[in-house]
Amino acid sequence: EDAGGDAARRLLGPDGLALAVAGLRAHPRDVQVQRRGLSALWALVERNAGPEGTQASLLVPGGAEAAAAAVQQHAGDGEVQRWGVSALRALASAGGDVAAAE
Repeated sequence: EDAGGDAARRLLGPDGLALAVAGLRAHPRDVQVQRRGLSALWALVERNAGPEGTQASLLVPGGAEAAAAAVQQHAGDGEVQRWGVSALRALASAGGDVAAAE
């Protein structure tokens, strides 16, 4: 199995949100990591926020903080802005105030 496939399976697993946030925190200056991490955060929140999803899975300490930091750090990058705002909006809509979970 390839490393990319294994990483994707872990991201889609029960610890996916925590892994996305950990990546954002570990590499705050790497714009590629921030783009991918924010898009993953958005997708995972959207996936878990519906009627079938579990709100408890959205309580990832520091998620909103990490997304906001990425948006501020990479103010000139359109993709980071788009994914960051989308992730923050999804978190707010889902009622998962991850910053409050800290």
